[in-house]
Amino acid sequence: MNLCAMPAPPTQHPARVVARHPEGLRGQRITLAVPPAVAAAYTVPGQYCELGVGGETGYFAIAGAPGAPDAFEFYVQDNGGSSAALLRGPLGATVHISLPAGAGYALDAALAHGGPLYALATGSGWYGLRSALWAIAEAGRTATTYVGFRHPPDALDTPGQQQLRDRGFAIHLCLSRPPDAWTARRGHVQRALDADAPDLTDAWVLGCGQPEMLIAARQICARRGLAPDRFLTNY
Repeated sequence: MNLCAMPAPPTQHPARVVARHPEGLRGQRITLAVPPAVAAAYTVPGQYCELGVGGETGYFAIAGAPGAPDAFEFYVQDNGGSSAALLRGPLGATVHISLPAGAGYALDAALAHGGPLYALATGSGWYGLRSALWAIAEAGRTATTYVGFRHPPDALDTPGQQQLRDRGFAIHLCLSRPPDAWTARRGHVQRALDADAPDLTDAWVLGCGQPEMLIAARQICARRGLAPDRFLTNY
């Protein structure tokens, strides 16, 4: 997920492109081998890095949970600039990476509290959320999760979603423009949460995606009794 509005972290370190995997119709999941100092600085899921290649720079959320010793994953769509350079360069290419930055998802209170966890993501926001879900799984917890796309071909990282289901997560794929044959959830993720969880007074909710979704989700959660500080985003 490109986070273009974030301020630039100052220090850059050399990393290397070691793998690419197509994701959906418009992007790729890119794996970078990173120096130990960069890996060790990733401590909160949902943090991001500045990536520089070919004279272009951009900001991207780290897709995996903290703890990987030497590799970061990022989801990249071709939006020009650094995104295009990351997608088109050869394997083995050098990418300059900052130390992880941003507040990320402050999960400590949510995990210590014990109340139910819910998570909402739309589009490439799934990758900003995924790191938090894996951190939740590693803590021995689960979160009821709603992942939204427009059409079936837009869906991203469905094998990763299945891996989380195997860890006990209820993950609902929601399509806002489903075909007639679609038998799973229809509509927007915030509406699915609204239908499933009439009382959120003891819950925590994580969100990542389009600002319109986050605004609508906050309003719904407030009506359902969620305290404002229990709606968590990664920025």
